[in-house]
Amino acid sequence: MSEFIGPNDQPARLFVRSEQRGRFRLPIWFWLLVAVGLLVATWYFSANNAAPQLAALQKELSDAKKTIRKLNTRLEKTEQQLSISQRGDQVSSAANDTLKDTLREREEEVAALQADLAFFQRLVGGRQPKQGLRVQSLVLRPIEHSRGFAFRSTLTQTLRRGETTRGHMTLKIEGVSDNKVVNFELAQLPAHSPEGETLPFTFKYFETIDGSVVLPDGFSPSRVFVSAQSEQGERSEESYSWQQALAAGEPEHVWQ
Repeated sequence: MSEFIGPNDQPARLFVRSEQRGRFRLPIWFWLLVAVGLLVATWYFSANNAAPQLAALQKELSDAKKTIRKLNTRLEKTEQQLSISQRGDQVSSAANDTLKDTLREREEEVAALQADLAFFQRLVGGRQPKQGLRVQSLVLRPIEHSRGFAFRSTLTQTLRRGETTRGHMTLKIEGVSDNKVVNFELAQLPAHSPEGETLPFTFKYFETIDGSVVLPDGFSPSRVFVSAQSEQGERSEESYSWQQALAAGEPEHVWQ
């Protein structure tokens, strides 16, 4: 649009006005309506989809917790029953072992009493022929945590009733050292008790002589020779397998 100013007026000026149509714009209420619609759609989706799934998951979780509690309870009961059963088995086993040990001890005591009875019957004048000085027995047992061995030898005599027999007893141990057969006299074993080359004895009917020896390193014993010499000139010598003497010394009653 233009205007023309006449000559009587101020100098003519030509004004040109340009009008442009405004760009197309959506009203604010429209965007508000869209936002509300989105909120409603989101709520509807959650109510119809997410919420039921969440409820199902919560139920599954609750059921799983209940199952775990039940399993824990069953596990505790099972462990208690197992513990009680094990204690019962242990008590029963211990009682059986104790009973077996008691029976074995009683059997050993009976056997020892029978042997002692036979021994004393011979001493007091049974039908056995009278004998002079005799090495009756030898038993051995190891001394813990060492190469030492305790020994007990029993000497008897029934020839001279009521008379005292005096003398000395000694030991000789035969074995292998450095692949050679060697013999050690009691005097050659410095670590023995009681000390001395021989062991004295004095008795009327019988006597037990106790002592101990310590074997040299590398020496494997095989036999033991026990000899007793009385002042009356009587002499007795017996030999025993090392293992035989150890086996004979296992029962506790032989050392009592």
